[in-house]
Amino acid sequence: MKKRFFFSIMGVSIISLILCLVGLYFVLLENINKIQENELTGQTDLIASQLEMTKSDRGSSVTGSQAKDETLYVLNHLNYRDYRVTLVARDGTVIFDNKENPSEMKNHQNREEIKEARELGYGESTRYSSTMTEKYVYAARRLSDDSILRVSSSYATVLGFMDGMKLAFLGCFVIIALLSFYLAYALSKFILKPINNIDLDDPSSAEKLLGKGGYEELSPLFRKIDAQKRDIANKGHKLVRRQEEFNAITANMSDGLIILDKQNRIISMNQAAIEAIRAQKKSDDVGYESAYLEVDADDIAKKFIGKNIMEFTRNTDILNGIIAYDGGVSKIGNSGDSESLIISGHDYNYNKIANFGERTYQISMSPIFTNGMPSGMEEHRDVCKEWRGTVLFLFDVTKKAEGELMRREFTANVSHELKTPLQSIYASAELLKTGLVPESDRQQFIDRIFKESKRMIQLVQDIIELSELDEENVISQKEEINLYDVACSSSEHLAPKAKDLKVSVNVELDKIAASEAVIRSIPTLVHEIIYNLIDNAIKYNRESGTVSVRISRNPNGKIEVSIEDTGIGIEPKYMDRVFERFFRVDKSHSREIGGTGLGLSIVKHAAKVIGAELDVKSEVGKGTKVDVIFTE
Repeated sequence: MKKRFFFSIMGVSIISLILCLVGLYFVLLENINKIQENELTGQTDLIASQLEMTKSDRGSSVTGSQAKDETLYVLNHLNYRDYRVTLVARDGTVIFDNKENPSEMKNHQNREEIKEARELGYGESTRYSSTMTEKYVYAARRLSDDSILRVSSSYATVLGFMDGMKLAFLGCFVIIALLSFYLAYALSKFILKPINNIDLDDPSSAEKLLGKGGYEELSPLFRKIDAQKRDIANKGHKLVRRQEEFNAITANMSDGLIILDKQNRIISMNQAAIEAIRAQKKSDDVGYESAYLEVDADDIAKKFIGKNIMEFTRNTDILNGIIAYDGGVSKIGNSGDSESLIISGHDYNYNKIANFGERTYQISMSPIFTNGMPSGMEEHRDVCKEWRGTVLFLFDVTKKAEGELMRREFTANVSHELKTPLQSIYASAELLKTGLVPESDRQQFIDRIFKESKRMIQLVQDIIELSELDEENVISQKEEINLYDVACSSSEHLAPKAKDLKVSVNVELDKIAASEAVIRSIPTLVHEIIYNLIDNAIKYNRESGTVSVRISRNPNGKIEVSIEDTGIGIEPKYMDRVFERFFRVDKSHSREIGGTGLGLSIVKHAAKVIGAELDVKSEVGKGTKVDVIFTE
């Protein structure tokens, strides 16, 4: 704007200067012409008067050639400066010329100035002289003897004067041009200073500032700008707030979210989505550089926002969903202004269960539609919808999948555990029914039926109890429980089994009195925990082994019960699975000693219900120690 002001003022100044100089040139030329004409007339009159004076001094006695000679004598001795003087006789013959030979000159009878002087006594004209080959100004005066005195001056005299003025004109032009340059710069700076001083962050202050500088016409503009600025600021704050709310919501989502435009470029994605993709650590599987596995999620988001999703992941299940969308999309319009429409009847939703590394995700895609339709496509409203992008969810269903797997395994294990005793009972009963069993062996078959029935009943009871613990349907009041009494009772109840397996069980107090080993909890669950742990320690012990049940108070003031055996121990690779249902470290040993395989699973769920903590330490060949820490 400053340049425009400057060049506008400078241009007007230069044009005005040129016009003034041109006008001045012509005015001076006109004035000099008039001065030249006046001087020429004066010179003509002066010479004419000298000739007339010569004639009067001579008198009438001198005539003819003598008078002519005296006239020529006078003319030859006059100072003509740059003037050309010609004397023309009455018949037009040139008598005298101070520049040319009169005898060689043509008759001047028909010259314009001669004719005018002969008629009026004085004549003027301006024309090109063929004898002098230049433009002349002529003045003629009729003398008393009817001869004509003509005085002329070259027009080049005027032009020469004007040529002499060129340097003066050029100097004036340069000086005035420089002055105009300075004035244009200063004036544009002065005019724009109030505008440049306006605080664009606060357009409301412009009205007062412009009013002082005489710029009232700009006040409505800045009022409009101020109103628009406030409106934009309000909308910007709303957008920022909505974006922050959206980011806060998506950042705290446990499920992955990726939003794509219709060119499959990533518009937004949250940290959970990035972590889901990073769960597949092999770049060959995902198309995801291993260098990014340890990069911060925010940096990854910044890198891939605006890029095609194929640059972020090449997960086949995700890409298959995108390809499925492309199959139901029609591109309508030119390449520069294309619209994407999803044809009605196409399955808008895509769902797929896929493994991302060690975790399982449900991939769910849905299209994003707009309310309107492209211009000219309103007639297709019933058969298609305008598609603007895709929202992709990654739901972490790992626990659900693990639960489903456990359910299937549990069903298979229950079926197996029930089938084995049922087959034994069926076979024994069938043999007894047919009478093929000798009388001496009948009791053995009856004992087997009783034993397997008892095992089935125990299995069903454990399953029911475990189901109740899973559902947390244990309805019981909390009571004060003496852990020492529970440990002693459980040991006494398991004493026959311990005796059969030649294992000794010891219950002892460690720096705590029996009366202090009291907690407030659910009696049945506390009993189940201690009973099953002692039972397990006995079953998986070695001959002549020991089981130590120690009740103490830890440094945090909490009461804990430690059950430690000298049994076979647990390999480290099985430590995470010991509390799984029907899991047995040594299945052959488990068949010999019996049991349902649900004991430790019941312990885990019962501890969870009452809020107790379990800590297992084991060493193969030396034994296992389980600490139960009661929080209440």
